Amino acid sequence: MMLISNSNLLHKRFKWWGINIVALTICLALVASTQSKAPAEEIITDIVAWKHPVKEVLKTNKIKITKVKLLHNKKYPVFYVELPYDPQSSETTSYFYQLYAEILEANSWWSYALHSERDQVQIEINWDRTKKEMTVNIVPLHTSNSE
Repeated sequence: MMLISNSNLLHKRFKWWGINIVALTICLALVASTQSKAPAEEIITDIVAWKHPVKEVLKTNKIKITKVKLLHNKKYPVFYVELPYDPQSSETTSYFYQLYAEILEANSWWSYALHSERDQVQIEINWDRTKKEMTVNIVPLHTSNSE
């Protein structure tokens, strides 16, 4: 409330600058409201108690999951996993693409990532809902030996 009353005062004072204080006020109010909500991420470490269709897909494919980090209003999960095969090998491409599609379906077609410390990669799976296309981006994990 105080933000709005202050903006009226600012609007009168800086009108000659051509600044749209009303738009600025709306932006500031939106930023303030998002900062006061729940944290930007949630981490699930109790995998035994965690219930989700993706868990069954991972289990069926003999993939151990150690934790889940939920980002972007809990709509983008990062699954911390131990993969049974090398995801960067050309010999396992068909296996992994089938797996990525199964996880997408189990995750209600929301994009996600698989994070593998052992393989030193994060595999980002993005689903374009308009084009109905899956894209895969394998990002190397950077470790620093100086720390």
